[in-house]
Amino acid sequence: MQETLSQTSKRELFQGLKLRMMATLVLSLLGAHGAFAQKVTVEFDQAADFSKYKTFAIRDGQLNSRNPALNSDLVKKRIDAGIDTGDILMQRELPIAADDTAETLGPKLAIIGAGLMVETLRGLESAQIRSTPQDHAKASLAPILTKEDGRIDFQRTATEIFNRLRGFQPWPGGHTLFRERQLQVHRAHPVDQSVRLAPGQISVESTRLLAGCGSATTLEVIELQLEGKRRMSARDFINGYQPQPGEKLGQ
Repeated sequence: MQETLSQTSKRELFQGLKLRMMATLVLSLLGAHGAFAQKVTVEFDQAADFSKYKTFAIRDGQLNSRNPALNSDLVKKRIDAGIDTGDILMQRELPIAADDTAETLGPKLAIIGAGLMVETLRGLESAQIRSTPQDHAKASLAPILTKEDGRIDFQRTATEIFNRLRGFQPWPGGHTLFRERQLQVHRAHPVDQSVRLAPGQISVESTRLLAGCGSATTLEVIELQLEGKRRMSARDFINGYQPQPGEKLGQ
């Protein structure tokens, strides 16, 4: 007959599980170089009577490039038969800084996520956590990104392009064409501009490189990289390639 674990043994087993889980979580998250899309699963030992908790996952909102927000949620969910449809166990909210990208936000969420995982385990152990069903009416799809997603559509507004650049770091990034060559845009931001530029049309103002976008908005390109060349500032690009009036990006 299998020997039943004492309450002390159960507690020791649970403490060991928490330590192993925390170590695995921290290594997987911090070792992911900001790619915080990993699912973390915990399987509780049957003998320790934690099997009722089954599995749960850690999820983050990060930068939603299709519908940008000011905050990113870090959520612990139970795993059910659907995809990201389980009940919420705990969650934390982190303000997204104006200069945050998917790369800079990932490590911030990793640090918070490690602590939240341990807090969740403790809450489950003490039966102090009450799960909350998700509002599925507010759910939005997040399809797998492709290289084509990184192609800059200058019919979009400057703010939309800016947010897509932030959300698509490090891949697929933001790319377009200049003189029929691939041009990678690494950094850019929206600016107020009195002179209206057609979508994709570029304008040089001293050392600044401006591009027209949809709804009469303007994007300033800060750092870029032409196919086969090194990454450079807008000033170096202007000096080296001398863009002409009327030239456009995307062709």
